[in-house]
Amino acid sequence: MTKPAAVATESNSLLWERIAPSLVKEKTDARGSFEVYMPAPNVCLTRARGVLSLAQARLIPEVLDERLKDGQKVALFYEWEKLINYESEARPMLTNWGIANVRKLRSIDVIVSSRIMALGIATASLAMKLIRLPVYSHSRREDFESSLERAIQ
Repeated sequence: MTKPAAVATESNSLLWERIAPSLVKEKTDARGSFEVYMPAPNVCLTRARGVLSLAQARLIPEVLDERLKDGQKVALFYEWEKLINYESEARPMLTNWGIANVRKLRSIDVIVSSRIMALGIATASLAMKLIRLPVYSHSRREDFESSLERAIQ
């Protein structure tokens, strides 16, 4: 796998220099790209750009299902600032996966800038709150990265 070209230029470069080598899966198509990182054994970071396809969203369970079998809780971070939309099947698939794995997840932190994505996250957050999974939606990159930094230390 190759290091994503924009990793160190759009955010805290020292943080992203540490994270870049932890890339475990990526999928790019004509409409968007999706990357999954494991910067710590109990931290999963995803980066999405463009339009999230169902095939791309399925990378999360592909990466985490095996890791979650050992009983350790994982914190999920969705760096989706450059995501503008998603295929209609992607959101319910991720929500249902989260519900099925709630006891194995510690929290979900999300950053988005698109209104469409913010509405989708708000809808999914309601379902997660009902099952007592904390979802933190960040509007500032600094807050998102601070939370990520704390999680990987």
